[in-house]
Amino acid sequence: MRTNGPDLDAIVDFVRALVGQLAHVDPRVSASAATGAGQPAQVDQFSLIHPPSLGDTLDALAASLGARAATLVLGETAADSVVWTPAIKPMVQEYFSDWVGRDPREARVQPALGAGFAVDQDYFTPGQIARDPYYQDFLRPHGLGWAASCSLADVPAPLVLSLKRELDEGPFALEHVQRGDLALPLLRRGAMLATDAWRAALRGQLQWLDRMQRGAIVLDRQARVLEFNDTALGDLGVRIVGGRLRAHFPAEAQRLDACIAATLADRSPIPVPHTLLLHSAQGARPVLAECASLRTLQPGLPGTAAIVVVLRNLDAEPAQEQRHAALRTLFGLSPRDATLCLLLAEGLPMSECAARAGISVDHARQRAKRIYARTSMRGHAALAALVARL
Repeated sequence: MRTNGPDLDAIVDFVRALVGQLAHVDPRVSASAATGAGQPAQVDQFSLIHPPSLGDTLDALAASLGARAATLVLGETAADSVVWTPAIKPMVQEYFSDWVGRDPREARVQPALGAGFAVDQDYFTPGQIARDPYYQDFLRPHGLGWAASCSLADVPAPLVLSLKRELDEGPFALEHVQRGDLALPLLRRGAMLATDAWRAALRGQLQWLDRMQRGAIVLDRQARVLEFNDTALGDLGVRIVGGRLRAHFPAEAQRLDACIAATLADRSPIPVPHTLLLHSAQGARPVLAECASLRTLQPGLPGTAAIVVVLRNLDAEPAQEQRHAALRTLFGLSPRDATLCLLLAEGLPMSECAARAGISVDHARQRAKRIYARTSMRGHAALAALVARL
């Protein structure tokens, strides 16, 4: 029996979308690191953004290979590491809501990079499939019953393509597997190109931070170092030991670990940076460390990059910028509150402080109460003395 060849147009479109996905790094890194004090810290997307075309091209690729749907998973299976074809969006949402940890394929199906497509029957007997709740209570109600999976890459993390057939279509036949295997060399070459593009784009962004004299270290979901720029290797209060980011001083190491852990665990809709002050190896220079989530808010393929740690030598910045950053870090003041705090410390009348901060006098008074409460200071003189020490 002659096997029809793969649809080259579908493969090319998919590869182009994958390369575009992984190569596009959002230039909006830490706003506070990029523009200095007085600006909102909005690091939430120094990451790989999600072109809407990737899911559509995945849909076309699945159809060309005899499947009705498909998923593409980079690294561990998580809601922000999966791309799916549009038709199965409700099913994927249910999976992450109710079936994470109950999918037997997670433990058994581990496609090897050098192997071809593997189907369910390679891992499970018909009896096991007939009895398993995942197949019978989850896939069957959605009209799906069969899968074929392969590995496309293993760097920066395993990239697994899973094709899915409807229940009434029956399992993947030999001709479908052969058609998929014919497409694999092109798909794997495209995945390799996408990986190279991802690395190049990420390194370009880190070099951009080099020019701003900012150290930057990108970590994965296990807090392992993926990439870093040259500035990060300077005397900025941290070092890389065994692939992990460590503070120079033991007293600060635990706080840095906690800051990284909090950033990794942050699932808020709009993550904000977690900050702390470190010191250089000489013990004198203050270094502001900002840990920012790279988690995106839409389903896509963000890669294994999870957070970026941006390091700023405050001694190299103007005194007011240094104080502004310290007020935000030490007392949790918002950028606008920190600006108002510096104005109040100058002994200016409330009306002038409000005018310079661009807010009403009543609003300034409300913010001033919050500033005094956060800093535990009483009066302008005490506040001025505090600011002078920063």
